[in-house]
Amino acid sequence: MRILRFDQLTLTPWKNGGGTTRELLCFPEGAGTDRFDYRISLATISRDGPFSSFPGVDRTLALVEGEGVTLHVGADQRVVINEDTPVFQFPGELPVHAVVNAGTTMDFNVMTRRGHCRHQFRIHYGELLPFECEADLTLVFCADIDFGLHAPGPVRQFDSMVAGPGETVGVSCYSGCFFIVDINLEDGVL
Repeated sequence: MRILRFDQLTLTPWKNGGGTTRELLCFPEGAGTDRFDYRISLATISRDGPFSSFPGVDRTLALVEGEGVTLHVGADQRVVINEDTPVFQFPGELPVHAVVNAGTTMDFNVMTRRGHCRHQFRIHYGELLPFECEADLTLVFCADIDFGLHAPGPVRQFDSMVAGPGETVGVSCYSGCFFIVDINLEDGVL
């Protein structure tokens, strides 16, 4: 298992000036936004604007902090991402226009290319008891974490843990909110 420290991630401004991205994982490494099989990132959205189109890609967007965004999807769908409804899954080829609800928001973004790999996303609240990873790759993102009277743990808020098949991951804490992403490649080779 390896730990990805939030404060060591490279901050990349968007070309349109509407936000920034911190890439957690990309495979193949260095593939960029047009040739990846999977990509997991954190984005800040600071102003209204369109999402980039990713044909053939399945996406999951989850609110990390802030008041969220309202997404205008396709011709007639409106989705509000906020504390009450923090997750939205959608095909990357759909036209999406984001309207910031109130100030800058931080979002967790998972993208997997159909025919190459697929992902499952879930949120876990509370202590994350140790579990064995069964996917080709599992990423656990610490969206919120409170160690209470415990000594500080190996991870902090916004850090991530990455594990492969058979590896164990878990966090002993007072309370927390964890995003767990399982990725499986279609051919089973990572």
